[in-house]
Amino acid sequence: MVLITGGTGILGMRMVYDLLLKGEEVRIFSREAADKAMFSKVLTFYHNENIDSLIEKLSWAEGDIMDMNSIQEAVKDCQHVIHAAATVSFHSSEADAMYLNNKQGTAHVVDVCNETGKRLLYISSVAALGRTAEKKLIDETSAWKDGPLNSNYAISKYNAELEVWRGIEEGLDAVIVNPSIILGAGSITRSSGTLFGSVLQGNPFYTDGMATAVDVRDVSSISIDLLFSQVSAERYILHSEQISYRDMFQCMADSLGKKGPRIKANRALLSIGWRIMWFVDKLFRTKSKLTKETASSSLNDFDYSTEKVRSIFKIEFIPVQDAITYHAGFYRSLDS
Repeated sequence: MVLITGGTGILGMRMVYDLLLKGEEVRIFSREAADKAMFSKVLTFYHNENIDSLIEKLSWAEGDIMDMNSIQEAVKDCQHVIHAAATVSFHSSEADAMYLNNKQGTAHVVDVCNETGKRLLYISSVAALGRTAEKKLIDETSAWKDGPLNSNYAISKYNAELEVWRGIEEGLDAVIVNPSIILGAGSITRSSGTLFGSVLQGNPFYTDGMATAVDVRDVSSISIDLLFSQVSAERYILHSEQISYRDMFQCMADSLGKKGPRIKANRALLSIGWRIMWFVDKLFRTKSKLTKETASSSLNDFDYSTEKVRSIFKIEFIPVQDAITYHAGFYRSLDS
């Protein structure tokens, strides 16, 4: 049996689906408030038929990664653990809570896996890799360097990944993947779903920055193969290609039947915009998508090497435009 944290996220749901298709028993570790209605919609989209027979080998375990007792209870009868749960926020007011949840929560999962002898697959992020202004092509050997190029989310994921490496030094059998932006089906309020959501809502803006993205189907397939492999104490970048934000939003708009981006948001406009939205958030206690961190990241042009993972799997990643076109079918259903 495989235990998965974050099983109701964009990647988690696809991994649950692929594991069930392989005949694996799966247990989702989640809080009581998990969106099971969205989970059913996503699995139905991927399966394209009734999912009742598919989920016969699926069970749920209620708990929180900040509570080691609930993790210890959930891993009983499981041989493998996938830790995909993470808090993602680009609001400075939530940075401390995100750091604690991502770092300490991962430490708890690592410790339980070490104590019980479970094999761990950790879903990290390219955000946890070293970024410098001098090095635009990043690989698994890139050294982390503190600085303004790292968001609070990146800092939290870097420190969470350090907990996995600490566990490996203590004897943990684990492998790590570092995906770029994962394009998949899910809520328009979470992860890459917010990108589709912004197009559905008519966002007219684009920037000169470059996005780095990968199809959830590739991330899930490769991650599961790594989980059941003999590979240990390694990490792998999972990434398809760079695409300009303008082209990405235009492709989403075309696929969703919406207007594409038509107003370029330069650095000066973004600087004014995030400051206005910061004030609005303070005044009305809202959470705007435009923050200082999202404004900065929308101008990045980092790219990531996948030579290491390609040397093992000899794969060709799904092109970003194909990933967008496919998953737009799901988001169109939410808009109808």
